[in-house]
Parts: sequence; C-alpha cells; structure tokens
Amino acid sequence: MHYPKVRNIHRPVHLYLDSTLYFVSASTLNQKLFFNTDAKKQFIKDALGSTTKKYGYTLYGWTILDNHFHILFKTSTGKWLSKFIANIKGESSYRLNRLEGTIGRRIWYQYWDVCIHNKTDFYTHLNYIHHNCIKHRCTDKMSDYRWTSYHSFVKKYGIEWVNSCLKEYPIVDFTPKGGYD
Repeated sequence: MHYPKVRNIHRPVHLYLDSTLYFVSASTLNQKLFFNTDAKKQFIKDALGSTTKKYGYTLYGWTILDNHFHILFKTSTGKWLSKFIANIKGESSYRLNRLEGTIGRRIWYQYWDVCIHNKTDFYTHLNYIHHNCIKHRCTDKMSDYRWTSYHSFVKKYGIEWVNSCLKEYPIVDFTPKGGYD
C-alpha cells in the first residue's frame, strides 16, 4: 500500500492499492460545462482509452458528461493511480484547449475515489455510472445516451441481464422513473 507523502487539507485522501477496484469521479473546475459537445466528450473518451492501456488498468464502466466523468476500473499498480487520472485529465485538457485556442487554461478540479469492496458495491457503482446521464437530465433513457459504457454491457450481456442487474443492485440515492432502458 502506498500513501501520499504530503497531505493537503483541501484535497481528498487517496489510497494507492495494487490490484484494487476503484470508482473515480472527476469534475471540471467550478463545474463549468467544458465538454458540452460530442467532439469535446470524445477527447475524454480517447484519453480514457489510451491511458487505461498505458497503465495496464482494466476499465469496467464509464460515463462522460459536460462537467464530469465517472469510471470504474481495476488497478495493476496502485502507486500509478494519481498519474493515471492526471493523464486522462491532462490529455483531454490539452486537446480541448488546443481546439479553443486557450493553451494552459485549467479545466479540471480534483478527483474523488472509492475502493470497491464486494460484488454489491461493484454493481451498485456500475449502475450509478449508467444512470448518471438520467440523474443529470441529459436524457430520459440510458439507451439514448452515447457517452457511457451502458451500450457495451447491453451488447455483451443483453438488455435482460442489464435490467436484472439494475433491479438486483439498486442505486441508493437515485431511482429512475419508468423503464431502465
């Protein structure tokens, strides 16, 4: 286990654990809607893909919204966690600032992480990720939102499995109205 050497009271504490499942939320500075187009969201998705590969982490779930993203993944080497997140944020910031001609502008705030403890915790967080587009009123149905791993789960396991997962592992602070798909 690795601990940060210096503790800043304005930053969340992070544990750096090897071979551990994490749920991470990263937010833009002042919740500004920097990633408000498909092209801009693609910057985060591309950075997520290349960084996951670079660090040898396993990505399970993700969603990208205008001012934040959530990811569910497993580390290989825990001490790389902060660099992993910094790489995603750095690559997406660089591309966005280049597009908008604002080189050096700060885009991201901090990130918050939670270690996943068991199967229930894993699927509850995965469901939270997939419902996030509804929670933030980007859409009424998960199936209509492009910027989430929801579609890969439907493709791999089928809609029946996804719906049963959502029912078996409900999100504590959010329940959708109507159907899940």
